[in-house]
Amino acid sequence: MDENKVEANVNTCAKCGKELEDFEVTYILDSDDKNAEERVCASCSETVQDEYYEETTDVNFIGAVLGGLVGAAIGVGVWYLIAILFDLTIGIVAIGVGFLVAQGAMFASGKKRGFSLQIISLIITILAIYFAEYLVFSHFFNEMMTEFLGAAHEFYWMPLGEFTGLLIEYMIEELDFIGLIIWALGLWTAFATPAAKKLKTKS
Repeated sequence: MDENKVEANVNTCAKCGKELEDFEVTYILDSDDKNAEERVCASCSETVQDEYYEETTDVNFIGAVLGGLVGAAIGVGVWYLIAILFDLTIGIVAIGVGFLVAQGAMFASGKKRGFSLQIISLIITILAIYFAEYLVFSHFFNEMMTEFLGAAHEFYWMPLGEFTGLLIEYMIEELDFIGLIIWALGLWTAFATPAAKKLKTKS
């Protein structure tokens, strides 16, 4: 039964149910599921375009920012917990942070998409990844100081300017390409996820 359902989806318009001919120009719906290929006929394509356009209008920007911050808080929290529980840093969590920020921004904005949400998600993700790095660094730095002094001490928060300089210096001196790539993937995830949907032609 599942095979018949897939075949029906491929050979009929996903909007009106019209049977699609192999030779006619059709359009593939933009979907988050890249394994799904739903097609619509030429006459229904305008309706779909209108729906996609609607997703980019009347954006709740306050909601988008708040939703993005909630996603960032969850992502940063997971990043920090992994660091302190397993005594290691897993930069790949940055990708998850970007995804959570984007999803939070999209949901809280009224399930919208578009360039404005991409910028919001990107900025929040940059701040979230930076803050996560700062928290993890502070944890390990103070842990090292405790071992060095042989006793507990007042938790030290390094000034952000000083930490930023150390982070940049480390990236340059260690040539941490993997770290930079992971950061880039996290930022790209945040930027690409809320992108406006577009129809693709299939003839």
